[in-house]
Amino acid sequence: MTHIGAYRIVRPLARGAFCDAFEATRTMPGLPDCTVTLKTLRHVDRESIARFHRAAHVNAYLNHAHIPAVFEFGESDGTLYMARMFIDGDDVLNGVRNRTRTFNGVVSLCAQIASALDDAHAHGIIHGLVHPRHILVDKGGKAWLIGFGEYPIWGPLSGNPIHWAPEQLEGGATKLPATDVYLLAETALWLLAGRHPFAPERGVDSIAVKQKSEFAQPISVLVPGITSRAVDAFTRALDPNPARRHVSVCDFVEDLADATTERRAWWRQLWQ
Repeated sequence: MTHIGAYRIVRPLARGAFCDAFEATRTMPGLPDCTVTLKTLRHVDRESIARFHRAAHVNAYLNHAHIPAVFEFGESDGTLYMARMFIDGDDVLNGVRNRTRTFNGVVSLCAQIASALDDAHAHGIIHGLVHPRHILVDKGGKAWLIGFGEYPIWGPLSGNPIHWAPEQLEGGATKLPATDVYLLAETALWLLAGRHPFAPERGVDSIAVKQKSEFAQPISVLVPGITSRAVDAFTRALDPNPARRHVSVCDFVEDLADATTERRAWWRQLWQ
């Protein structure tokens, strides 16, 4: 496949559970070539088509500095596609593999993503699938959140259950901002630790692990040198009970940012 509609495929970018993503170019007479990320639906069944349509409409509705804009949604020779802004960068999962992120760097990244999430929540939209694969960082260091609208509003979730919040594991689809609080906190801790904070041994029940907040290791061991205030922020955001978490995603990030003050004070005291 070299073309989809007016788009010429340049290279594959990612392969998801239901969709494929490509870097593609659209040529329009009299205008410079436009590079986009072209997302196509691979599974053609009623549920997948409905989810793809919903994702396209949700993304077209959102307008935020950290959410890539959608340019076009259509069908070509039976292939459903969605064209959005191309982000020249990588997802933060590869960032985990390639380097260790500083505490301040993770707070800065999460602040950008939290801004996008809280704006979506204000419009009644829950992401529900926040994890490192859905956070991109461009070459300028700006963070972008993708994957809106992929979270089902009915029926079972799909994918790896270790990436879901406890309430998602218990009852499938939910519509709680607190779910995104949990998922962003889990991602932040993952970035700091360089490993998934709840990753159980093979064969261990993911539901039981998350319902009991059984971290793979204590947070202070996962992230050496982390302050007690930061541990408290993560513990609250990752509470199995959504009602006990932060009231918003930005509230969680502000809690983490406050912990950097304690961190600086700790270093000053150490060197006095």
